Amino acid sequence: MFLTDEEVVELTGRTQRAAQKRVLNFMGIVCRERPDASLAILRLHVEESFGANTPKKMRRPEPQLDWEGVNSIPRRKP
Repeated sequence: MFLTDEEVVELTGRTQRAAQKRVLNFMGIVCRERPDASLAILRLHVEESFGANTPKKMRRPEPQLDWEGVNSIPRRKP
């Protein structure tokens, strides 16, 4: 359910808690601080932030260029 301390270090690239919190906030990943100062980070939130558990129907389609539309634009003669 929660990331391990080792996974938090791997995700953030930081070992100090304050630095880990800054990186997580920058990445938009919600974390909670426990009474012992360790961080509680939901695994599901991290996976969703990286698009792992998102059904394909809910993912944004990659933008595609309409080359046929570009080629059919009338050109002005100089």
